[in-house]
Amino acid sequence: MAGSVQEMRALVEPDPAKGSGVQVRFKESEATFSPAASTFFDLLRFGAAVIVVMEHLASRLFVGYGYLEQPGLWAQLLYWINLLGSPAVVVFFVLSGLFISRSIYRSALLSNRGFDWSPYMIARVSRLWLVLIPALAFTFAVDQVAEANGWVNKGGGVDVFVGNIFFVQTILVPQFGSNAPLWSISNEFWYYMIFPLIMLAVLSTTVWRRLLFLAIGVALLLFIGPRKAAYFLMWLLGAAVMLLPVCRRIGRGYSLLAATTLLIFFSLMRPLVARGRLIFDGVEIDLFWPDLMIAVAAFLVMRIALVFFEGREYFINMSVDSMIRKGAAFSFSLYVVHYPLVNSGYFLAHANGFRGFQPGPIGVAFEVGIVMLICAIAWLFASMTERHTDTVRMAVAQAWLRVSRRGV
Repeated sequence: MAGSVQEMRALVEPDPAKGSGVQVRFKESEATFSPAASTFFDLLRFGAAVIVVMEHLASRLFVGYGYLEQPGLWAQLLYWINLLGSPAVVVFFVLSGLFISRSIYRSALLSNRGFDWSPYMIARVSRLWLVLIPALAFTFAVDQVAEANGWVNKGGGVDVFVGNIFFVQTILVPQFGSNAPLWSISNEFWYYMIFPLIMLAVLSTTVWRRLLFLAIGVALLLFIGPRKAAYFLMWLLGAAVMLLPVCRRIGRGYSLLAATTLLIFFSLMRPLVARGRLIFDGVEIDLFWPDLMIAVAAFLVMRIALVFFEGREYFINMSVDSMIRKGAAFSFSLYVVHYPLVNSGYFLAHANGFRGFQPGPIGVAFEVGIVMLICAIAWLFASMTERHTDTVRMAVAQAWLRVSRRGV
């Protein structure tokens, strides 16, 4: 056991004399992190958010598959494409692991002070609360339309509202109101807490500190439950992206194309597995496994993309890259406000006789138009919340600094 701990620490603990281990690998990966790669990841982030919206909207916009008048190839493809929301959330988790771990590595491996919980917590909580708390208020307001048209709200209590603020939805309380996608925000927050504990446990120089951090980390994993703990593995794949040795032989166009094809393939297979189309009758499969394959493919895409885009300024060109970054800038807002809009819109339409579109150009046109409308609303929401993340973060950090100085 002692030997395995020493080996693990050798892998991740920087050697001040040689600069070996993870410190060197992280520096090398950081050097490859070009503006073009950043824009590519932004495209994945915004695209994943839109795909989630499409699935949730299509489930209310089109008739159920059993009610199709002409269940031909076109209809099957349309329904298939609109079932990719779950794979998109998995991609979110891997991206989150990449982005958040990168900030942790900078502090833990490159800073002379080492990892500091205060700025980390300020950054993470201000980022989440600035969007989440207004989104909960937005959900409450929009849900009134659905309730007035026949929807029964089973999760609208004050205790649920407060529980969602403190990220215990699907642990101690349900998601607030109609906003079912908030389950993943709970996952994200607790992953943010657990990963630094793992890092600190490995990097600690004393046994008691190592055991303390491990004990807290294990306690949090037990607290969030086995399902959320299992999906932490997918988040960890994102955290591993920046720690692999840079191998420029993988940074070729066909490597990125192959990895992207694999990601698309596993994503397309997931809804078929979920609907029982790829397994025998009576056989069930835990969707964790297809989700893990999606996460592995996403990990490969991100790792190869870092090397492929090394030294490049633009993913496509200045104008297109700017549009991609603007889309990614409100992707969090899009994720947390879209479902109440879809839910209330459906119940309002249903109360006025709407029973769903048959697959066809009219339904697709409505889907595209409504997705664009929801994006516009989310952009407006983000302009009042998400866009000000850096300003709020700096203000909170300065306030915390003043308070801590007074304490000293």
